[in-house]
Amino acid sequence: MSALIPDFLDQQDKLSRILGDSDTEADSLWPLADRQYEINAGELQFSIDSKSYFARTDGTVSSQSITLPTGYLGTHVLIVDGVVLSNDFEVPLSDWERYNDSGDDRFYFWVNTSGTRQINFFDSATNGLSYKFFYFRKPTVVLSADGDLSPFQNQYKMSSVFFAASQLLPMGGKTQLAAYYENEYNKLVVRAKDEADSLVKSVVKAMPDIFAESVFDQDKQGVGSYPGPGFNF
Repeated sequence: MSALIPDFLDQQDKLSRILGDSDTEADSLWPLADRQYEINAGELQFSIDSKSYFARTDGTVSSQSITLPTGYLGTHVLIVDGVVLSNDFEVPLSDWERYNDSGDDRFYFWVNTSGTRQINFFDSATNGLSYKFFYFRKPTVVLSADGDLSPFQNQYKMSSVFFAASQLLPMGGKTQLAAYYENEYNKLVVRAKDEADSLVKSVVKAMPDIFAESVFDQDKQGVGSYPGPGFNF
C-alpha cells in the first residue's frame, strides 16, 4: 500500500483478515475467484447505492434522441441548448398524446431498444442541439491486478470489502459477523451519499427580485415573480 492508498491487493488482504482465513485455493471455503468476484460486486453496488461516482458527456441530439453512455446508472442533470430539462420535462409514455402535440421540443421520454437505452424527444427541432449530460455511473474497470485501484475516494475504498464480507461470511456460518459488516458497508454508503449530495445539490437562497423592480435603492425585497423572467412553472 503506497501513501495510504489501498489497492486491490490491500482489499483482498483485508477481506482475508475479516474472514479469518488466508487459504484462497480452489478447494477452500472461500476461493480467490469468489473473493475477487464479491469485491468487484461491491464496487458496483457501492456505485448504485451511494450515487457518488459522477461523469459527464457532451454531444449533439441526433434522430431526436440521446443514447445513454456506457456505464450509466442514473441522471443527475440533462442540459439541452443551455436549458436544464431533467425532471421538469421528463414525461411518461402514457401521456404520449398530450405531449406529442404540445409543440414544445423540450419534452422527452425513455426507451430501451435492443438493450440500448435512449432519451427520445417528441419534436425534431431538437436535432442538432448541443447537450451536456451529467450522470451517475458504474466503475469503469473490473479490478483484477494487485495494483488496480478502486475509483472511489480513499475513505470509501474498503466499502466493497465490507460488502464482500457480508456476502461470504454466511457460507462459514458467521451470520452475525456478516450483519456487522453489512452495517459497516451501509455506514460508508450514507457517508458517501451525503458528501456527494453536498457537492452537487443546488441550494436556492433568498435574494432580491432584481428583475421586478429596483431594490438597491429601497430597503425591501422585490415583490415580482420568482425567480424572474424566462422561467415558466
